[in-house]
Amino acid sequence: MEKCIGCLAPFQNTGFFSTKEELADHTYVCNSCGEQARKALANMYISTTIFSSCTAFQVRELLRNSDETKPQEQSASGILDMIERFGKLKESGILTHEEFTEQKQKLLDKL
Repeated sequence: MEKCIGCLAPFQNTGFFSTKEELADHTYVCNSCGEQARKALANMYISTTIFSSCTAFQVRELLRNSDETKPQEQSASGILDMIERFGKLKESGILTHEEFTEQKQKLLDKL
């Protein structure tokens, strides 16, 4: 039986309506974990349209770091923390170099 790569819960067969979403590497995520990962992306001011191209590893990283990616106070230290988190997402392959650079510049402009 297939399981969600986020919460490891088995998927229920609900007929026509799907309770899972396929990722780029042909693994699946439940609706709840998918929503949580999209919120993590949105909290980092990244378009959620890239979600469908994420792999299981990338979604797990988003879920693991979702508490860390809540919108922060826009102080200098908060901005530097966000840049560091974006760097980690770039290293793990969730963000491209261009996306990282764009987000970094947006944050630096706020200083």
